[in-house]
Amino acid sequence: MTIEKPDIEWKDNIPHSKMYQDIYYSPEKGLKESEFVFIQHNKLAERWANKSFDNQNSTFVIAETGFGTGLNFLAACLLWNKLNTSIKQQKLHFISFEKYPLHRNDLKTAHTHFPDIYELSEQLIAKYPKRIAGLHSIAFSENIRLSLYFGDATEGLNALDSEKIKVDAWFFDGFSPKKNEALWSENLFNATQAFNKTGSSFATFTSAGHVRRKLQAIGFSCDKVKGFEQKQEMLIGTFLNVNQEPKNIYPYAEKPWLKNREHNRERNQENIQKEVPKKVGIIGTGLAGTWLAHTFAERGIKVEIFESSTHVAAGASGNPRGATYLKLEPEQENLWSVSQKFYLSAYLYAIETLNRLFPDSPDIWRQSGIMQLVTEKKQKKQFQQLLDINPFEDIITCLEKEKASELSNSKQFFDALFFPDAGDACPALICEYLIQHKNISLHTNTEIKSLNYAEDLKQWRLECSATHMFENFDCIVLCNSFTANSFSQTTHLPLFKVRGQSTQIAASALSAQLKNVICAKGYLTPEINGLHTIGSTFDPRSIDTTILDSDNETNLQYLADFSPDFFKNLGGIKIEGARAGIRCQTPDMLPALGLLCDYEDFVETFADIGKGQLKKNYPAAKYFPGLYINSAHASRGLISTPYCAAILAAEICNDLPVCEKEVAEALSPTRFYLRYLKKSR
Repeated sequence: MTIEKPDIEWKDNIPHSKMYQDIYYSPEKGLKESEFVFIQHNKLAERWANKSFDNQNSTFVIAETGFGTGLNFLAACLLWNKLNTSIKQQKLHFISFEKYPLHRNDLKTAHTHFPDIYELSEQLIAKYPKRIAGLHSIAFSENIRLSLYFGDATEGLNALDSEKIKVDAWFFDGFSPKKNEALWSENLFNATQAFNKTGSSFATFTSAGHVRRKLQAIGFSCDKVKGFEQKQEMLIGTFLNVNQEPKNIYPYAEKPWLKNREHNRERNQENIQKEVPKKVGIIGTGLAGTWLAHTFAERGIKVEIFESSTHVAAGASGNPRGATYLKLEPEQENLWSVSQKFYLSAYLYAIETLNRLFPDSPDIWRQSGIMQLVTEKKQKKQFQQLLDINPFEDIITCLEKEKASELSNSKQFFDALFFPDAGDACPALICEYLIQHKNISLHTNTEIKSLNYAEDLKQWRLECSATHMFENFDCIVLCNSFTANSFSQTTHLPLFKVRGQSTQIAASALSAQLKNVICAKGYLTPEINGLHTIGSTFDPRSIDTTILDSDNETNLQYLADFSPDFFKNLGGIKIEGARAGIRCQTPDMLPALGLLCDYEDFVETFADIGKGQLKKNYPAAKYFPGLYINSAHASRGLISTPYCAAILAAEICNDLPVCEKEVAEALSPTRFYLRYLKKSR
């Protein structure tokens, strides 16, 4: 999964691929060729002007098999914006794959030939993601989203959810089929088939016979038409062969426990799509709840958010200072485990979002950088591996201790992994900011005791007591940490409690010179408002939030162990404050995110899985309509909660997914019920 860098050379500001012995575009007419081949021959102007948006939620989906310099994407955006006055209620979702992503500086140079796209180019370069393998979901503008997959196109297609993504128009692009066979292979075209629907169109610059035959084999009609300028022919076509009838039963390999029985029934009977909710209820005002509330509110959806305490972020999210900490997993040989994929994507999404919302608010968010000290044997082995091949070089730098000392402005005794984009933040202030929105209503001192669904109205009611209730919610999301399993619908969810205490100490003139967050067994933040924050303890045996002197001593000992020179520079310890909170975590340390399944029905429906009978077919599972969870972010909530809010809001609003299918499945709370049955064999 290491990203392969393009081997290019520049001739007259034109990128040439040494690997494929081909140019990325024609310098004189590259944009015109993109418009002719892909825009004109997919009839985009006509389809957009006539509002031919067949996808759910008025979204037009374009998929492209080679992003390259992004010229085709920018050409599509150029036309979209020209028609914006007539299509502003619709959205454009552009999905593209690139195995050899260019650097953003290369994009800037490549676009200098095309003044028509100057402003769009500036936008793309500003939002262009770090070159990390996997899916990057980018809000390019208010109604344009770019999903850019860095890696092999066939693998990328298999990573996406074809049940939720249907493509309106394909741009089959790339270097010549004679020079880049993989991008025109039978495997790739077979992988595209599941994303098609009746009427999906395609256009490609090539007219090669083997490409035409492969497209016909998966259900496309194919026609040869005049190519661009001197090129004699190119291919266009429409997808005809599609079976839209949903299945009622699924083999084990298709994971029927992740299919929604009620949604399948509705599609079978009425062929309808879910509607976007008008009113959402969220229980919990920590990072998970407030990020989600803000995400819904920005979409124009009314949100009521409930807090049992007197104020926002009364639980673990009320800590005074934390770090946007990305931990690589040295104990896992596979750095690209689904857990690692999730946290990498979450980290990148969180950094971009925090920078966008709080560019000049250091009390809330400060991009100070994080040094993760290499103190353990497994970490040292990983450090050496990353010195040789670093698949994360766009986000992580390996520093020997001398360089780490110089960069942090504080003597370090260990080598370090440096995350320059990371930093420290105040979770409580983030929560306070996020709920200040006209579409959000806050209810404090409100303890929700039960959740009740009115089948006839298809709406939820939240009951506080026999006479005190809130009604008419299209969906409910449980973001209330470990108390999320206190309702009749959720009692079987394994949500664990872990106590943690952080300590605030006074800064000295010397200690205030520290530039970066330092992480080892604990963490240390640079001075802000005269204070450093150190932490945090980990105690799964206690839920008492009383401040303990022993925990303050533990935090100070962490500091003395991993940063003895800094400890000495404090010139004496003066504890100015401390805070204890109860984190929530799951057995696999991933959040619980998604629609909630009916446990009793699940155990009955999939009982044979516990007996090892995996070859039979199973029906879809029964899920509670409109009841979701977003909880158990443990100690990494600063990076996981913004991304989880985006994932869940897209699911609930019936938008196209913002994460890979594997990640969404790994986060589903239904995973715990499946594991229970397997263990009971």
